[in-house]
Amino acid sequence: MVALTALLLGLQSNNPLKAVPAVNPLDPASLKAIDPLDTLDEEDIQAMRDTIKMSRKNLARGTNAVNALDYSVRDFYKPKGYQFYKGILQNLYYGVSAGYEQVLPQAENAPKLNVVQVMGQVGTRLDKLNSLRISLGAGWGYNYQRGLRMARLSGRLDYMHDITTHFEGYNSSRWLDVQSLVGIGANYTFFSGTGRKKFAPVAHTGVQLKIFTGPHAYLNVEPYIGIGGPQMDYEYLRNWRGFDLFYGANLTYEFSLNDNLSKAARVKFMLSRLEKFPEETYETNELWRRPWFVEFSGGLNWSEKTTLKEYTPKSATGHTTTISIGKWWSPVLGFRFSGFTQIAKRQQIDYEGQGWDAYPYGDMTETFNTHYMGIRAEALFNPLGFFYKSFSWNQPFGGYVFFGMGYGTLSKYKRTFVEKYRVGTESYSFGAHIYGYINPDLQVFIEPRYSHNVYTQDERLRDMNHVAVNLGLTVMIRSPHYRPVEEMDEVQHYTYKVNKGVRVGIAAGIPMLSRRYSDWGAGDFEWTAQGWFDYTFNTYLGIRGSVNLMNTSRNELMPYYAHYLRSDGMMWSEGHNGLVKVNRNTLFGALDIEANLMNLCAGRMNKRKFELHAYVGPAVMWLGSQKNTVASSEPVAPGGKNVAIEFGEEKNWYFGVNGGFKLAYPIGKKGISVFFNPEVYFIAQNEMYDIRGFNTISITDRLHLYESLNIGVQYKIGKLRRDPKVVKAIHERHDARYKSRQLRAVEKYNAKYAKRIAKQHKKK
Repeated sequence: MVALTALLLGLQSNNPLKAVPAVNPLDPASLKAIDPLDTLDEEDIQAMRDTIKMSRKNLARGTNAVNALDYSVRDFYKPKGYQFYKGILQNLYYGVSAGYEQVLPQAENAPKLNVVQVMGQVGTRLDKLNSLRISLGAGWGYNYQRGLRMARLSGRLDYMHDITTHFEGYNSSRWLDVQSLVGIGANYTFFSGTGRKKFAPVAHTGVQLKIFTGPHAYLNVEPYIGIGGPQMDYEYLRNWRGFDLFYGANLTYEFSLNDNLSKAARVKFMLSRLEKFPEETYETNELWRRPWFVEFSGGLNWSEKTTLKEYTPKSATGHTTTISIGKWWSPVLGFRFSGFTQIAKRQQIDYEGQGWDAYPYGDMTETFNTHYMGIRAEALFNPLGFFYKSFSWNQPFGGYVFFGMGYGTLSKYKRTFVEKYRVGTESYSFGAHIYGYINPDLQVFIEPRYSHNVYTQDERLRDMNHVAVNLGLTVMIRSPHYRPVEEMDEVQHYTYKVNKGVRVGIAAGIPMLSRRYSDWGAGDFEWTAQGWFDYTFNTYLGIRGSVNLMNTSRNELMPYYAHYLRSDGMMWSEGHNGLVKVNRNTLFGALDIEANLMNLCAGRMNKRKFELHAYVGPAVMWLGSQKNTVASSEPVAPGGKNVAIEFGEEKNWYFGVNGGFKLAYPIGKKGISVFFNPEVYFIAQNEMYDIRGFNTISITDRLHLYESLNIGVQYKIGKLRRDPKVVKAIHERHDARYKSRQLRAVEKYNAKYAKRIAKQHKKK
C-alpha cells in the first residue's frame, strides 16, 4: 500500500494537471440570453458550465479546475447548483394514486381476490436521500368465483430511500429516480351480503420509479409485494396458516407545493426554449403554466351487457353528454372531474327472469332502455409534455390518454317510467383525447372511451361494457399573469362594435330524447325552433331571454278511451290497451345569466375567431297542443270508425332550470354570426312517469332532462364608431406608454447588472 501510494505521488508530480484557463464568465450575448433569470449569482452561472464531459481527462471547467475522478473513491460526484432546501413544509407534497392489487389467500383451492384501490397521500422529503409518506384510501374487490363483493378502508405509513441520489448525487430535475420503499399499515374490510367486518394488519416492500414531469409534479410507478393478516379475504375461515400474501402496483400523481427546481435547473430549461419562444421569460413560460380547464362534450354510445357467469351479450346504442372541469399539474400530468348522463336502448328476449312480462303482441322481442348517470375522476397523461423545447398549450394539434373511476346509478326501463330497476354501480374507464386548436385557449376534440361497469342485480354480480365517442370543446383558463397584453386593444375596441348592445338570434334543431321501443316507439320526425335575445353589460356578462318550441312524436303502449260511430248512427265508448301515436307541441321559456367564457377564462382578445358563451337560469315548460291517433293499422272495432281518443287531465305548467352553450363564428364585420347551440332543460314534473309525447332522461323520479341541439344565425344590433380624432389620441397615448416602459426597462437592466459586470471584469 505504501509503495503504491509513493508511485501514484511520483506520477502526479511528473505529470502535473494544468488548470483550464478561465473563460470570460459573462459577455453581452450571454447576458442577453439569461436576462429573464435576474436572480442568478456566480455559483449558479458556474453550475451551468460545470460538466465532466469537456475533455478526455474529465476535467471540470472553471477557475479552479479539478479532476472529478480523483474524488470518486471517497465520495460520489455532486453537480453544483442543485441545492436542497431543508424543512418539512418546504418539501411537503401531495399525491393521488390508483392501482390494482390481488390477494392470495393461503387456503386450499381458495379463489383470488381482485382489488381496485384509490389513495390520497401526504409526504415530505427529510433530506436528499430519505422521505416519509402517509396514505389513506379505499378499495373495491370482487370474488367472481363466490359472487361476492367487498369494500375496504386502508392506511399506510411508508419510508423511502433514494437509490439514484445515493449513487449519482442530488438532482431535482433528473428525469428518473429509483427509490426503495418499505411500509406498514392496516385494512378494515366489509364483505357485502355477509354482514362481516374484519381488521387485518399489513406490511409491504417495493420500488418507486419517480419520473420528473415539471417543477411541481412527478409521476410515480410503484410495484410492491406484501404480507397481511388472514382477514384480508373472505377465506379467513379456512386459512389455517394465519396470513395472506398480496402483490400489486400503484400509479401516483405527486404534486409539490414549492418549485423543486434549483436556479441552475431553471436556466437549463429556459435556455432550451429561447430559440423557439424568444419572447418568453421564466415567469411567463408556457411550460410552467398549470391551467385549469372546462370541457363540454356529447356523442354516441354503444353498450354490451354480459352476465358474468353466462356471458350472454345484449347490444345497445344511444348517446352521452358530459361536463368536465380539470387542471394540469404540469405539461405531462393532470386530473379531471366529470358529470355525465348516458342512455342506450337494448333489444332482447328476457332470458334472465327479471320479473318483467313479455311483449303481449306477437313474438316481438322486448326492448329495454338503460340510463346511466354519475360522476367520475380521471388521471390525464400527456406524453407530448416531455418535449420541453417545443411544448405549448396552444399547439395546432395534440392529445393525451386518460384512465379513471366513477360512480353512479344504472336504471333500466320498460313500458312505463314506473317499471324500472335502479342500482348503484362503479365504473373503470380509459381512452384517448385528441384535440385541435381553433382559438387561443379554445380547442375542439374527439374522445373515444371504453368503460366497464360492475353492479349487483337480483343478488347476482353483473357487469356492462360501454364504448363512447364524444365530440366537444375545451376552454383553457388563463390566469392574468399569462394573459397577452395587446397594445392596440383600446383602439380596436373603440373602432369596431362595442361590447354593450343587443343581439338577436333564431335557430332550429332536433330533440335528444330517449326511446324505449326501438321498433315502434319512435313516431314522426321531431324538431325544435328557437328565438332569443341578449343584452351584454360588458366584456364578460349579459342577460338572455329565450323561447323554444319543441315538437315531439311518440308511439305509446297505454290504456285509452275511444269513441266509435256505428253504422246505424249510434255512438259508444270503449276502453283499449294498445299503441297510440301522441304528437305534441311544447313551449319552453327561460331567463338566463349569460357569460362570455373566452373573455372570462382567458382574457379579451380581438383576433379571436370563435366566441363561446354559457348561460343558466330559471325556466318554465307549457304543454301545448296534443294530437292523438291510434298507431295500430288494425281496425279498432268490427264495423266501427274511430272518431276521438281521450286521456286523463294533464297539468299545463311545469318549472325548472335551463342551461346551454353557444359557439359563434362571425361572418364579416356586419355583426352577423352563425352559431351552434346545445341546450338542456331540467324540469320538475311532479309525476313519476313521462309526460305523454315525450321520452326523457330521468335524473330522479321527478326531475327530467329535455335536451336539444340547435344551429342558427345571430345579429348584433349597432353601428361602427370611427372618430379619427379619438383614434389618433389613443395611438399617441399608447406610444407614450410604450416609450416610458422601454426607458424604465433599460434603466432597471443597467442598474441590476452594472455591479455584476464590473465584478467579472475585475476578476478577469
